Amino acid sequence: MLKQRYTWLLAFLILLVLCGGAGLSALAVWEPYSPGEWLYPIQAWAARLRLLAISDATQFAEYALDQLELRVQDLEYRAGGEFEQVTLEAFDAALNQAITAVQAAPPANQPRLHLRLASLMARAQAALQKFENVAVVGSALYQQIMAKAEALLGLGADTSVNANVLASLDTSTRPVDLSAMTATATATPAIIAAHPVPFPPNATPGPHDFFPLTGEHANLQCAACHSNGVYKGTSRTCLECHTQNKPADHFPGGCETCHTTAGWLPAKFDHTGYTDCVSCHTKDKPTAHYEGQCSLCHSTSSWKGAVFNHSVIGSADCVSCHTAPANHWPGACKNCHVDTKNWKNVNFDHSVIGSTDCGSCHKAPANHWPAPCARCHVSTVSFKTVKFDHSVIGGTDCASCHHAPAGHYAGACSACHKDTGNWRNASFDHSTIGGTDCSACHAGRAPANHYGGPCSACHKDTGNWRNATFDHSTIGGTDCSACHAGRAPANHYGGPCSACHKDTGNWRNATFDHSTIGGTDCSACHTPPANHFPAPCANCHQDTGNWKNANFNHTFPTNHHGANCGSCHINNNYSSWTCETCHNPTKMNEKHKEVNGYDGNCIKCHADGKKP
Repeated sequence: MLKQRYTWLLAFLILLVLCGGAGLSALAVWEPYSPGEWLYPIQAWAARLRLLAISDATQFAEYALDQLELRVQDLEYRAGGEFEQVTLEAFDAALNQAITAVQAAPPANQPRLHLRLASLMARAQAALQKFENVAVVGSALYQQIMAKAEALLGLGADTSVNANVLASLDTSTRPVDLSAMTATATATPAIIAAHPVPFPPNATPGPHDFFPLTGEHANLQCAACHSNGVYKGTSRTCLECHTQNKPADHFPGGCETCHTTAGWLPAKFDHTGYTDCVSCHTKDKPTAHYEGQCSLCHSTSSWKGAVFNHSVIGSADCVSCHTAPANHWPGACKNCHVDTKNWKNVNFDHSVIGSTDCGSCHKAPANHWPAPCARCHVSTVSFKTVKFDHSVIGGTDCASCHHAPAGHYAGACSACHKDTGNWRNASFDHSTIGGTDCSACHAGRAPANHYGGPCSACHKDTGNWRNATFDHSTIGGTDCSACHAGRAPANHYGGPCSACHKDTGNWRNATFDHSTIGGTDCSACHTPPANHFPAPCANCHQDTGNWKNANFNHTFPTNHHGANCGSCHINNNYSSWTCETCHNPTKMNEKHKEVNGYDGNCIKCHADGKKP
């Protein structure tokens, strides 16, 4: 019954392959099988076909890393089992493929691919350390993979270093026998490469389990620890071998407290039970730092994110830690800074100050009124809350405090500014001025080409310049151009303005009398449109008041053998004509070669379109 089920499953998989890429993609993505299972070779073949269908280099690298992660899961699942050898071979092929794909990805996407590859290597290294088959662990392939994993763990933010690491690794493709992926539990892997002799598997107690050779220790020769062939009595403490690796001022505890055999880094220190931080972290303490114990503010995970509890300090003398800025009030910090979390949360109570001399702390701006601050600044919360009473000033000389703008009226401020609360509430009475010479105050205010007469001739309203009335009758002559020079549009008639503009109040009320012009050459003023008939304007335009009232006498018959305007006037160009559209010039020249005086001008003889 079970065999029949496998037969149906195999038939279904073959049907998926025959159906095309969709089935292969589904099989490659599903990944239900591991090396050692009989359907794994088909699954691996489908995954390789899926890679061939990816053209984008980044997507190719991501899919290769997906396949590598599946092989890492196989390492974790198969560690200590019967299929360690085939699982190791499948992982090596996937690793070589992933390294090559990551190297080929665009530089902008490589940093995140590097980090993912390093993360997978950390998992792979941990899983490989759990392998138990002595022949597999002692094989050259196992040692090579562990060396690659160690190198790849160093991938970080520096892409140039990462590129050197990847380029230094051997990623040559090794032939993988997919049929070997289905090896039985009784298959014994053959060791064909030179390798160190492993610890005897039948030794007592166990294969070196009194000091497990894991991580970096698995790569050592026996003589590295057992000198002169003496095995008994060899020390098991880390410091016996690694004294030279321990930096100065290092934690005095055992290495195994923080480090593993996978490498010195990453190290993890368990701070449980240790309260004297300064015994290790003296060099990490900045200058002028709080002298108390580190654990009062810092957590063991990071120096940053510290929380300082001022309540645990025995003294309230803030200045022992904090230095006030220049010109700061010399009183105690707590008088104003009620919140120990933020200096900006300040509440200053002026009532606690023994003096009302604001100038002892606050400097007034330049040209400020020299009286006491409290005379105007009624609120101690903000200087902008001001109330100035001009009545308390001993005189009315505004200029002693206020400076008028350039070109301002030179009289007393109070002559116009009746409201001391706002400069804009001003009322100027021109009748108080001794003369009517407006330019005495308003010099330079007139626009360019302004009438040169007195302002009062036009500006009767002294409250608004725009309420002006100009009386042309007051001007000594009728030469309009004396004032309006340059105002005429381009191509304007060159005669005197008064010939057409009878209304001096509006330029548009103009009447042009063509009879006053000395000639009838319309083109002197008017330019015809493009492709216009080239005859004099007067031939067609009899009405000088409207261009559209034109009468054109077409001497040549317009119904000449069914021709239309475009037959003679090519491209609607009515300034020229041709007969060649209908009458071939070569034939016409041949036909008229005996005609005396023939020059190709058809209209010369055929003015009415007929034979002469």
